[in-house]
Order: sequence, then C-alpha cells, then structure tokens
Amino acid sequence: MNKFESNNAVIAGQNIVSFSPGINAADRADLLDLMMYADVYASQSYRKNEHWLSWMLYYRKQLEYSGCRLRSSIVKAPMVINNARELDKIRIGFNSEIHAGKLLDLARRSFKAAALSRYAQHFFEFGSDSGSVNTFQVVPCESLAEGEISFLVCGLHASASVSSESRGGDWRLNREMVVTVAGGVYSLGGQDFSAHRGRIRSRLQTIGRFNIAHIDI
Repeated sequence: MNKFESNNAVIAGQNIVSFSPGINAADRADLLDLMMYADVYASQSYRKNEHWLSWMLYYRKQLEYSGCRLRSSIVKAPMVINNARELDKIRIGFNSEIHAGKLLDLARRSFKAAALSRYAQHFFEFGSDSGSVNTFQVVPCESLAEGEISFLVCGLHASASVSSESRGGDWRLNREMVVTVAGGVYSLGGQDFSAHRGRIRSRLQTIGRFNIAHIDI
C-alpha cells in the first residue's frame, strides 16, 4: 500500500487536498497534479498575497480549462474577526442548492489540520503590522457514481489591520482580521481529464512539483 492509499490527505504548498474513501491512488495523483498546475498557472500572473481574488479567479478558470465542471460557487461575505475562536464559526454557503455535507466535513477537518487558529491567535496576541497574514486552500474530494469525483475548492485569505489609540495616557493596539473565503464545488470524470493529463504532467515535470507531505485528518 502506498502513501496515497494509507493516508487521506496531502499537504502541497499552501494547500491541503483530502480524500474520502473510494478514491483510488491514480485518481488522487491526478487531482493533486491538477491542483498544483492550477496554482502554478495563477501564480504566473498574480502574487497570491497581494492580489488574492484575482489569483483565485485564474486558479478556478484553469480548473475549468482542464475538464472540471463548476456545480456551485461559494457565497460568503468577508468576515471581520477580533479573536481566533471566531475562525471556528465560519459557515460556507453556495449560490445554488447542492449536497456537499461530506465535502464540508472534510473541509472543516482540513482547516483544523492547517492550524489556522494558531496563526490567528499569535496575531491577536503579538501582531504589530497590517497586511496579508495568510492564504490557504483546502480541497476535499469525494467519489460520485459512475467514476466521477466531486471536490470543493475552498480558499481563505486573512488580512490583518493594526491601529493604535491613547487611553488614559497609555497606548493600546487594536487588532482586527478580515477573512475572505472563495471557491466552488466542481466535478471531474476520468474521460474529462484524460485529454489534459499529458500536458499538465509535462509542465509539472519542467517546473517541478511542490514538496508534499502525506497526513491523516
């Protein structure tokens, strides 16, 4: 049994790609290659930390160019949070009715594995600078009927704001974090991807794949 079969998730760069039971090693490798390729493609045009929404648009467009079908997009207004615990209260909605309970459960477990709340807690205790704090993506995947795979691209961008005010002669720092979530639910069949597999693998071999780590969530 290889690591793709013995672990249910992979960390690749700033991405956690996770898999429900029923997705074989070959399909897991295809999905991971696709996500890495879309990341590289988007990063050629935009710096993720500076122009995240544009980066996400290019990332998602490349998924569609590579055979994925968009089923529904995430609808979520940016959140202003003042403590790390509020990250655990993020709820994701979609612009059309879709059954995504398994994907959302994997997404919650993936965000927990990414330890985002620890990054946020450090900022709220010690942060002194405004700007982009972190970007991260989780991509939970599940097997559908007739060989199709459904996956959720859920990207998160956190931007910090630090201001100061004087109270009774003492200066106090006020820290806020704006959290933006974007992405959507896609489906992909083996035949849909077969026309793109060679091109994507050739490109990744040229530029190099991400360092990956196999984990359980």
